[in-house]
Amino acid sequence: MKQKVLFICTHNSAWSQMAEGLMNHVMSDRYEAYSAGTYGANYDKTDRDSSSIDCSNREFNL
Repeated sequence: MKQKVLFICTHNSAWSQMAEGLMNHVMSDRYEAYSAGTYGANYDKTDRDSSSIDCSNREFNL
């Protein structure tokens, strides 16, 4: 059974989503990562192409 990991930041706009994407990309055999923010914000999730890890299909969690 995979362990679940939650990354939380203020707006869930960058760092927590990158951490989620990286962990799901590199360690998906052992972990299931999620990200969330403490405050809502509207961001274009396709505007963060700093790596080859695709986070564009994920939903924002508040």
